[in-house]
Amino acid sequence: MPIPVNILVSLFAILVLVSTTSHSVEIRIREDRIWLQADQEPLDEVLTAITHNGILVEVDPAIEATVECDIQDQDIEEVFEKLFEDLDYVLYWKKIRWPVGSFSQPERLQLFLPGEKRNIKLFSKTKGRLEFVQIPGQDIFYAKGEILVGFKKGITDETFKQFLAEIDGVVVDSVIPPGIYRIRVDPNTDILSLTDRLKNHRLVAGVEPNYAYDVNEPNKIAEYNPGSTTKLNLDLADVEGSPIAILDSGLQALAELIDHIIGSLDALNPDAPITDAAGHGTQMALIASGAVVPGGAPEIEGDDPKLIAIRSFDENGRSTSFSLMNSVQYALEKGARYMSMSWGSEAYSEFLEPVLSEVCSKGVIPIASVGNEPTRPIYPAAYPSVLGIGALYGDSIWERSNFGEPVDLVAPGTGKFLVGIF
Repeated sequence: MPIPVNILVSLFAILVLVSTTSHSVEIRIREDRIWLQADQEPLDEVLTAITHNGILVEVDPAIEATVECDIQDQDIEEVFEKLFEDLDYVLYWKKIRWPVGSFSQPERLQLFLPGEKRNIKLFSKTKGRLEFVQIPGQDIFYAKGEILVGFKKGITDETFKQFLAEIDGVVVDSVIPPGIYRIRVDPNTDILSLTDRLKNHRLVAGVEPNYAYDVNEPNKIAEYNPGSTTKLNLDLADVEGSPIAILDSGLQALAELIDHIIGSLDALNPDAPITDAAGHGTQMALIASGAVVPGGAPEIEGDDPKLIAIRSFDENGRSTSFSLMNSVQYALEKGARYMSMSWGSEAYSEFLEPVLSEVCSKGVIPIASVGNEPTRPIYPAAYPSVLGIGALYGDSIWERSNFGEPVDLVAPGTGKFLVGIF
């Protein structure tokens, strides 16, 4: 049964209680400052707005509350202390590096009844905290209200802040190296127009939308003959002692995989243990480990392959350029020799391509699926530094496998998985 909690801000020096006939929540969080307007709005709406500012929310689902306040440019800790005075909360911070320094940004909020932290759960609407927009006439999506920016050398702290003020943006994360900043702007902003305009900005070296990528869903093929003698066109014996990073939907805790995993990361929520709601990442890990052998492929011989499992995709099987670059960095830190990327998009990213090229220059081999439908080039498989893998069905190219220049190798594309796991 929901527990009602009254959150009504009044008679507080820095907060002003207002009366209005509109019903909406407006919130903006910039570093340690917050702007929040709510008129008797459900707590769920306020928490949803907080997630749209890039903050992961965990809350006791038994809490039921309303919020009424008008807050302008106040310290976020002071505001939360007053706003949630009948509750307990924990606000976690992360350090984000600027071109010439660093700052702290709220990363995660936990909200619960006093002494009842054990009851918190991932906020149900957090899964939708990133909305995606389709480019008209193209099968390309990007994160709503987000851009990726690289800056020219010589930028100062002052000019960096001036740039953010110009676009009313906030840095929510960065990848350094290579120096790419994920910047959030008003969700109603025309991102394509903004990126076109910023390409000529005096401070900008590169800018693009935060493109979306989809995991390739497995296709069920009946009556496949696993007795085919077609061999995989890649020397799998070479992976002995060479870790394979699986950049995918995550990992389920299966006995078949426990001895193979040498590292794992939830790139969407680094403080959480890795999971796999979609199951696709677990499937790829089973193949890489040798626990499942695709029909027609030779069994892996020698030492058991070591795997680095990275959850790069959300519950809907979607990720972004930025999350994938973070995943690549983790794979490098853990000593990956190979990177498995069974996903793609028609969007060419001027940021992701050089990141993978740099990976290749360090002796790491990135491997990607060319796609499950004959179409235009699919990235990252179509990048020159990436091995694009097509699918065989028996002794022939599978009719739905992509073709053309991005295909460097072909390999058996079907297999039987353990019943009841997926």
